[in-house]
Parts: sequence; C-alpha cells; structure tokens
Amino acid sequence: MSRLRRTLRRLRNPPVLRRDVRLLWATLRLRLLSRSDTRRWSDERELNPQWDERAQIVARHIPTGSRVVDFGAGRRSLERFLDPSCVYIPIDLVSRGPDTVVLDLNHRPLPDLGDLHADVAVFAGVLEYVRDVPSLVEWVSRQAPLCLVSYQLAPPRIAAGGRWRRVSAGWVNAYSREDLLGIFEQCGFRCELEVVGDTSEGGEPVFLFRRR
Repeated sequence: MSRLRRTLRRLRNPPVLRRDVRLLWATLRLRLLSRSDTRRWSDERELNPQWDERAQIVARHIPTGSRVVDFGAGRRSLERFLDPSCVYIPIDLVSRGPDTVVLDLNHRPLPDLGDLHADVAVFAGVLEYVRDVPSLVEWVSRQAPLCLVSYQLAPPRIAAGGRWRRVSAGWVNAYSREDLLGIFEQCGFRCELEVVGDTSEGGEPVFLFRRR
C-alpha cells in the first residue's frame, strides 16, 4: 500500500485520526521534556504484530552463540527467531517479563551494562523514539562490539508533511541515511551491512555496525 493510500485511509477513519492527533500532542510534550511515552508502551495493544517481520530480518544477521541485548524488546519477537545457541536479554521501558532489564533510553545518565557481557545490541524500530541519539550511540559503543539497527530514514530535505507524519507516529527525530551513518561513524562504529528487508509495512532499512 502506498504512503498516499495509507494516509487517505487514516483520514477516513475517525478513531485512527483521533489516535494520531493524541500521539502528536503527546510526542510534542514528551519531546520538550525529554521523556519516553511510558503510558503508550505499557499498553500491549501498541505492540504491532507486524513488527515481528522486522525482528525476523534482524535475526538473520546475528552470529550464532551471541549474547544479544534487545532494546525495546516489545513482544520479544526477536527471541523466537534467534539461533538456539544465542542468549537473549530483553531491555525495555516497561517490563516484558521477569528477566527484563527496565531502562528508559531517554533518561540520562545511562547505566553501565558491562555485566551483561553483550556481543550484539539490537535497536529495531527504537531509535526513532530517542531524543538524543548521538549520546545513546556513544554509550552503546561501550556496551557491545556489534550493533544492529532498523530505522525509518527521512529524506535529506524533509517536508512539513513528512515531519507531521513522523511526529504523529510518536517519533522524535528525523535522520537521513547520511546523518545516521555519520552518528555511528563519529562514535567509533563502521557500517558493515546495509539491507532493505520487505515487510507488510514496506521496505525496512537494516544496518549492521561494528565497533572499530
């Protein structure tokens, strides 16, 4: 479904439109306060089952035997697609089970997670909700040597309508491909893989970064 068709469908659906407006105002307020939307992510109905497709794409690029920290674990979909030799560690804003590490990525300072001995850090559809991505990536560079990221890129010159769509989705930033790669490069990572996986929601850009 094209972006235009999705937009028209939302405009014809009053409950969806009201939800978009609510998210828009909540995002603007939380962005100003540099806080995460705990209320939203405590509601399991916000965890879209279609995101499982993204988790499956990401899992293909995780080496066997890895200790994997999954930031924004959500439905813990990634856990199901990992090789059995991997160790899965869920991290999220709210608990996703008794073994969850509860952590707000918009809160500073971020804690040292060295005791988790992570090999791979995963951010699948998460960085869009982070206010200060550069400081987060700098912190991640001390937590794991590999980082797998999926991110909905913005065009280099994003129009006002594009910004509205991102904010109404709850996203608090709009990085182009060059912006995102530049942030990881400055924090000591190099991009070793860039793929676009097909999902029911469209193309999903996935990057694998390795600490130099």
